[in-house]
Amino acid sequence: MPRPFKHPRTGVYWYRQRVPVFLITVAKGKRVTVTIDGRISTPKIGNELTVSLDTKDVAEAKRRANEAQAEFDRIWLSFEERPVSLTLRQAVALAGEFYHVMRKALEDDPGESAMWAQSAREWDAIEERKRASPYGALMIGRRSPEDRLGTWVDGALSEHHLVVDAASRQMLLEQFEKAARDLALLLEQRGGGDYGPDQNAARFPVFEAPLAAPPAEAVTAISFDQIINAEEERRVKGRDAKALPPATIRKFKFMAQQLASHRGEGGGDT
Repeated sequence: MPRPFKHPRTGVYWYRQRVPVFLITVAKGKRVTVTIDGRISTPKIGNELTVSLDTKDVAEAKRRANEAQAEFDRIWLSFEERPVSLTLRQAVALAGEFYHVMRKALEDDPGESAMWAQSAREWDAIEERKRASPYGALMIGRRSPEDRLGTWVDGALSEHHLVVDAASRQMLLEQFEKAARDLALLLEQRGGGDYGPDQNAARFPVFEAPLAAPPAEAVTAISFDQIINAEEERRVKGRDAKALPPATIRKFKFMAQQLASHRGEGGGDT
């Protein structure tokens, strides 16, 4: 296992691990979320993944290195597994995490963010004019949800070490869009001095991670002829070997052909 190392200039301990060779092409360049001792960092993966342990104490560094390794293991597993599909509830829950983080950061003093709802209404009006105009394709429109919210979706997936399929990502973008609109309306309300109950907060469930998809197993078709041939080879090996009689082999293969014909497969295949 890798060990923590001390930065030569600051004296702070760091931890690093080389990216598994079979993951380098999919993992390199990706930014991931690592939580150690309650502190969140978002390092980018290169040939190695490196994080600060944020301590100069060697004993504490060793303890935090164990946390780091557990985080690294989950990250490698997320790249190794097949993409998972999310339910609508899971997508709404992740959008809710985004909503609550942004609300906590902005609602006490919304400032310019209080204008987000008005800006959204203006963009909606522009999109409506585009749809109604024969020259709509030439008009400048709003950036796509992917352009506006893709980074937030990536952050949420990284936080939970998830890799999702294309349909789930599209669903996440839609739910993040709805959450962003709800947030904009709340901040508009807060900007007007109304700090009454947040009517939207209760609609977001707690996120429960999906079960990892089992790895796909390649299924190779095996013919009855192959089974018979393998048995024929096995019988002639070893001490006191006794080969299958040719007549027995012909009988087995004839039976296999009859069975395959009955199943409509032909050629003695399973």
